[in-house]
Amino acid sequence: MGYWIHLAKRFIGHTVLSTFTGNGYCPTLVGSATLLFCLLFAAGCVERRLTVRTDPPGARVFIDDYEIGTSPCSTHFTYYGTRKIRLVKDGFKTKTIYQPLPPPWYQIPPLDFFAENLIPGTFRDHRTVRYELEPEIVTPAEELLRRAEAVRSQTLSEAGQFVVPMDRVPPRQEGSPALQPGPLPGGATSRFPGAGEPPPQPLPVATPMGEVPTPTQVYPQQVYPQTSYP
Repeated sequence: MGYWIHLAKRFIGHTVLSTFTGNGYCPTLVGSATLLFCLLFAAGCVERRLTVRTDPPGARVFIDDYEIGTSPCSTHFTYYGTRKIRLVKDGFKTKTIYQPLPPPWYQIPPLDFFAENLIPGTFRDHRTVRYELEPEIVTPAEELLRRAEAVRSQTLSEAGQFVVPMDRVPPRQEGSPALQPGPLPGGATSRFPGAGEPPPQPLPVATPMGEVPTPTQVYPQQVYPQTSYP
């Protein structure tokens, strides 16, 4: 502090104030200028810091969608309010918290003006929040297959069909003949509607008067796909 007072006397008291008081010093003005100079350099401020801890540690921490590090970690902030905190860690459920950060008494207007500008010293507002992470439940593959088979059977049963689950189909013995489809109901010749019927004949093509139509014009050549079924 003595060093700053010496600088105030030398630069403010001698250079500036001597212009208004003539040669020499004015003790009253020098003291006032020194006090003002010290107040300016000793103005108050507020240090805000937020620390995030998790159990277990090692989670990636995002505050307002910005990654600040791996827990435990800290960051400075300027404004109070509600902050969005997201925690991400392998093997655990992703957790999102909307953490309120209310201001302390010395940051409530109009007291914040005096705390940040007039009161000497530093106000330290350090906050620490802790969160517990829940382990992520991994469903086994067998359970997923069982659920899929149940949904499939329910859908087909609602449509009037029945499906034998794969785990109930007996395995085929080596050397046994392959299963043959049984007779179709109603004397049908195919399991697909319309199969085995002759293709429809195309309509004759109109020709100008006085001309004899050719066989190609009467029955244009058309290719029908031939599909064979077992």
